[in-house]
Amino acid sequence: MTKQENPGSLEEVELLEFRYFNEIYWNLTNEKDKLIELLTTKERIREEWEHIFNASSKEKTTSGLARGAERVLASLFPTTWLPNSAPIGSDLMFETVDAIVHVDVKTMVESQMEKGKISVGLNQTSYFENDRFGVRGNLPNYYKLAQDTGSITKFCLTYFIVVIHTEKTDRYRAGEILRVDLICMSNGMLHKHYGNKIIAAGKLKNNSMRYVYRNQYFEKITNHTGATERAKLVYYNKSFAEDKDEIIELRS
Repeated sequence: MTKQENPGSLEEVELLEFRYFNEIYWNLTNEKDKLIELLTTKERIREEWEHIFNASSKEKTTSGLARGAERVLASLFPTTWLPNSAPIGSDLMFETVDAIVHVDVKTMVESQMEKGKISVGLNQTSYFENDRFGVRGNLPNYYKLAQDTGSITKFCLTYFIVVIHTEKTDRYRAGEILRVDLICMSNGMLHKHYGNKIIAAGKLKNNSMRYVYRNQYFEKITNHTGATERAKLVYYNKSFAEDKDEIIELRS
């Protein structure tokens, strides 16, 4: 539903978030085996790139899967979603018939996980916190698009795909995929409903935030959908944790 002038109600933006959340989830899980296989293809040529990667002090601070995961995940999105070239946005940014969809890919090893929280850059969200930290995302709540027939608006939607992988240890081989999560962060319009409670301090003062997604639901449309969480488990390697209570439980 492409919006004209009035961007819509809180229920409408959340219903759109929910619809695309399910669509992304379906695309990831429908080709789950392919997803995991593609995320591990770097291991087949590790000897060709590892020494170069390790020699760069800048790259040492990043996950060895970061760039590759973006390529892999981009290949799994619908071909009807048009990549957008805007310089301000998430790793993956698409225009659809009724939304501008931002998908940021987070890759990390097990020790870097924060239970129930995820680091969010200001160019990845339209949400804000106006009490303790006073931090605000750089994305708009909705985009105004110029058309020959006049202007239209499309909601700005934000999602995260978190990929937990291994480095070589006594327990794991390098490059194993332990877990993949899909997370939906609220549009900034929904601050009227969720307020500051879903935001924690970021790693960089005034330049980032953390989204507290544990036990967060699509509350404005619960009557339409039932109680649906804003995070879903896409893939889980049973060797990840002997006691599953050690990690966040997400229903698949």
